[in-house]
Amino acid sequence: MPINVLLALMATFWLAARATAVSRTDPDELQAVYDIMAATGNGWAVHIPDVCKGRWHGIECSPPDANSTLHITSLSFGVLSDDTAFPICNKHAFISPAIARLSHLRRLFFYKCCTANPQPIPAEAIASLGPSLEVLVLRQNGHVGAIPESLLSNLTNLHTLDLHGNSLSSPIPPSLGLLHNLLLLDLSRNQLSAALPFSLSQLTSLRVLDLSFNGLQGLLLDNIISQMTSLKKLDLGHNNFTGILPSLGFQSLQNLLLLDLSFNSFEGSLPPQLGQLGSLQALILDNAGQLGSEIPVTFQHLAQLEVLVMTSSGLVGEIPDIFYMMGKLKVLRMDNNKLTGAIPISLANLEELGELRLSHNRLAGTLPFSRDFVWRLGQHLHVNDNTNLCFHKALGPMALKGIHECKNSLISELLVEKAEGSPSPLTSHNPPPHRSPFFSHPLLHTSNTLKHSLPISIPLRILFLIGLALLF
Repeated sequence: MPINVLLALMATFWLAARATAVSRTDPDELQAVYDIMAATGNGWAVHIPDVCKGRWHGIECSPPDANSTLHITSLSFGVLSDDTAFPICNKHAFISPAIARLSHLRRLFFYKCCTANPQPIPAEAIASLGPSLEVLVLRQNGHVGAIPESLLSNLTNLHTLDLHGNSLSSPIPPSLGLLHNLLLLDLSRNQLSAALPFSLSQLTSLRVLDLSFNGLQGLLLDNIISQMTSLKKLDLGHNNFTGILPSLGFQSLQNLLLLDLSFNSFEGSLPPQLGQLGSLQALILDNAGQLGSEIPVTFQHLAQLEVLVMTSSGLVGEIPDIFYMMGKLKVLRMDNNKLTGAIPISLANLEELGELRLSHNRLAGTLPFSRDFVWRLGQHLHVNDNTNLCFHKALGPMALKGIHECKNSLISELLVEKAEGSPSPLTSHNPPPHRSPFFSHPLLHTSNTLKHSLPISIPLRILFLIGLALLF
């Protein structure tokens, strides 16, 4: 290395070390942090002369500025897990107005800090942070009252707003539409009411929208949903939405991975446009209303789908034979509807399927499943309470409770043989070799046993991936 380059590097390192040595936390911000810590029951912080130099897990600071001054950029409180423990809040904790003096704060995170001392969101103090604040998380924090309009109007650079699990009771403020940079909006598990404000259509960059477990009502309008073309997760479950499901709105959500409309009061038919959501991995429609709908044939195009839940949604007609292209499906629930006819043979070819619920319908005919299929699903296969459904005697001791043996043995035997010996359109055109269900099935390997015995974990995995990892 040339000597002049080496000398330049040494000078740079020396200047950086010197700047760090002489830098100090802004005095006003230092006192503000002492006040904020004291308000949460962490008075020990006052014994740290410079919080940016002796900082703890939960505080972050900027590099020294031109005046060798350090600024507070992030504050976090609450224990998320054993591995992620920010300062703990005591039972008298509150959010100090001193927050307003941290003019460089970019991230503010409170988790379960004020649950024993419920209070409104300190809108004035937080709003004064203005464009510097990018992440605001007040999760399960004991807040009551309305979501203040004044909180939102100044936070123009906010990309994450998480108010999950409080007791906020108000309509969703229209001023939310001013947060054009918002990527994640989670208002779930509150007591919010009224219809969705049209201003939500302005959140065109939004990737995650979770409004579940509230008292929201009214129509789900096409011209609101259709503008959110960047959405990856849309959860409107457990509300009081009514009317028909939007068709054109859903058609625009080509990046969507999870759609949850469960436990609402929708009417009409399932829109065929749902089948155009080629990226969708989870579609949750249980108790979405008495739709009186047949299952759209277009669902066959949902090749990435892993979870399909349509329990108690008033489905009618026959189950279409659409599952040949849905080879990633792991959970399928269509129980407690008014479905008729035979179970399609394509269901028997879903090699990743770990849970199937078809009970409490009006299905008829012979179970088209092989012994291997029945063995793999075990207790996660539910087909009971279908009066005219029967099984072939070849299933033997694996026969399912509540299902009787078929009387027409010739037809049922042909169906079972087809399920066991026919080529799977999902794999190859050659018949698979016979495998003993007791010794050679993939279910007996540790990784596959876990996958098939815990199918309910699939929606949770998708939730975390979409709600967190995709943003950062």
